[in-house]
Amino acid sequence: MKHILLLIIAIAMLLAGCNGNAADGSGAQQEPFSSQEESILEESGAPAQEPTVPKDAPFIEDEEFYRDVLLNYGGEMLDGVLHTAIVGLYFSEDWEKAEDLLAGSFYIWRLCHMWNEDLPDENKAEKYASPLGPDSGWFFSQEEYEALVQEYFDVSVEYLRSDPKFYDAENKGYYFDGGMGIGERPAIELKEVEAEDDLRRLHIALRYEFGEEQKVLTIRVSSGGAYKFESYRSVQEEITAEPMSAQGAPAVLTAIAFSKPADLTLNVGDTNRRTATTTPAGGAVTYTSSNTNVATVDSTGNVTCKAAGRTVITATSGSVKASYSLTVTATAASSAPSTPAASSGSTASGVFAGYTVTVLDKTTPAVTIMGRITDRNVMCFLSASDKEVGTISLSDYNAIVQKNRKVVNLPGGGTYGTPPVDGKSWEEWFADEFNKHRGLSDGSREEAVVTNNADIIKDFRQKLISLTDAERQAAGMPTLNTDALAMEFAEIRAQEITTLWGHSRPNGEGLTYGGLYFTEIIHKGSNTPQGAIKGWMNSDGHRAVLLGDHEDYGNRFGVGVVRSEGNMDYYWVEVFVLWDPNM
Repeated sequence: MKHILLLIIAIAMLLAGCNGNAADGSGAQQEPFSSQEESILEESGAPAQEPTVPKDAPFIEDEEFYRDVLLNYGGEMLDGVLHTAIVGLYFSEDWEKAEDLLAGSFYIWRLCHMWNEDLPDENKAEKYASPLGPDSGWFFSQEEYEALVQEYFDVSVEYLRSDPKFYDAENKGYYFDGGMGIGERPAIELKEVEAEDDLRRLHIALRYEFGEEQKVLTIRVSSGGAYKFESYRSVQEEITAEPMSAQGAPAVLTAIAFSKPADLTLNVGDTNRRTATTTPAGGAVTYTSSNTNVATVDSTGNVTCKAAGRTVITATSGSVKASYSLTVTATAASSAPSTPAASSGSTASGVFAGYTVTVLDKTTPAVTIMGRITDRNVMCFLSASDKEVGTISLSDYNAIVQKNRKVVNLPGGGTYGTPPVDGKSWEEWFADEFNKHRGLSDGSREEAVVTNNADIIKDFRQKLISLTDAERQAAGMPTLNTDALAMEFAEIRAQEITTLWGHSRPNGEGLTYGGLYFTEIIHKGSNTPQGAIKGWMNSDGHRAVLLGDHEDYGNRFGVGVVRSEGNMDYYWVEVFVLWDPNM
C-alpha cells in the first residue's frame, strides 16, 4: 500500500468543478486508470469510430445525434443511463465563449473524449504514453490535441498553450500528472431542444441523488452535422425561443428513483408511502416486497408493516429498478417522516393573494422552500432545522413564479426569468414572503439561519462519523480515527465547495493541509447525513474510498458539513489521510 501511495504524493487538483477518482500509479508499469476507472470504462458503451450509416446519408438531428453531443461534452453511459464522466465540463463554471474556460479545462475535455474512444485500454496506454515517464499521466501531442479541441471549440492555439501546468513546450504536447478526488456523477436528462437559425439550445438537468441543476448547453450546427460548443450556463427559468422544427423529439434516457431512497425503520402496524418516479415521467411502476411476512406494499408504494424483521421494497419500471431497505420493529419508535397536522388552507394576501397557502407554524421563521419528498405536487416552507412550517401547491408556486419573475433578455434572443429581488434566490424570496404573510420581521430568515445552524451542523458531523463507522464495520473494515488536522481541513473543504464545486481549491493548492496529504469524497443535494452516506455508498468510486484501506497512515479521517448561506443546500465532505511524510 505504501509504495503505491508514495507515487502520488504530489497531488494537485484539476480545475474548477472537476469530479473524479484518485489517480493510481505503479513504479514498474504505467497504470493510468485505477481499478474503479477500468470497470467504468468497460461499462461505458463507448461509441464506435466507424459510421453506422453510409457517408452520403442525409444528416438528421435525432436522438443519436443529441446523445453524441451530450457524451462528447463530457458524458458516459452507465447501465444504460447517461451520466457525467469522472471529470468533465459539466462541472465547469458558466461560460459564454470558449476562452472563458481555463486553458486546462480543454485537457479535461480531451481526457473524457479519450475515455469514449473505441480503443482497448492497453492501446490507449501505449498511444498516449508520456515521454516524461510512467507516472506523468496521459500525454497528447500538440498536433492532434489542438486539432481536436479546435474542431469543437472556438479557441486559439495561443490560449491552449498558455498554462504551463498542462502544456509541455519542450515535448510539444499536453499532460497533467496530478490526482483527483471523487464527487457525485449525476445523471444527465435532455429535457428540450430549441432552435434559432444554426444554434441549438439543449436544456438539460443534472440529476444528483437528492436534487438537480438546470443547465443549457448551446451548440452551433452545420448543414452536414458537424457542431461546435458555443456556451454552457445555469438557468433558473427555461429560455423562450422558437421551437425546433419537427424532426422527431429526442428521446429522454430512462431512470427511476424513489422520492426518498434512504433506509427506513417503522413499527409493526405502521403504514408509510414512498412513490417512485421515472425519467421521463409517467412510466408504469410496480412495487414489490422481498419479505411479505414483514411488510407488504401496494400498487401505490404504500407499505403495511406486519411483523418485526427486514425487507427490501423495490420499484420496477421496464428494465430499471430502485429500492430501499425497511426495518420493522415491535418496540422502537417509528422513524417514518411525519407531517405536522395541517391547519385549514387560507386564501392569502400579498404575493400569495388569490392562492391557497397552509400555515403549520405561526412563529418559526422559514428559511427556504422545497418540494415535499413524499408528494411531488406540494412545496414546503422549511425552518433552519428542516421543520415544515407551511405548504403551498406546486401549481400555485409555479403560477407565483411566472407572475413575479423579472424577465431578462438574452443576447441572442429569447428571455429567462430571475427572482424579483436582486441578490435573492427563489427559495429565499419565497421564505421571506411567507414570513411576512405570518407577520414575522423582514430579517427573520437571516436571523434563523445564524441562530440554528451551528448546533445542527455539530450534530450532523457526529452523525456522519457514526454512520461511516457503521458502514465500515458492516463491510468488515476497521473503524476510522478522527484526526484534529483532518477535521479542520474537512471543515475548510466543506466551506470551499460551496463556492467552487469540485476538487480544485479556490487558492489553487492541492489537497494538503498541516503537512498531510488527503483524498476526499464530496456530496451535495442531501439534507441529512443519511442521504450523504447513501449517495456515497451507491457509487462504486465513493464506496471504495469510504470503505478503503487507510491503515498505513492510522485510518485517520475528518468530516465537514456546511449549509450554504446562499442557497441553503448542505455540502458534505470526508477527507482521508493519504500520506504523512512524518511516518
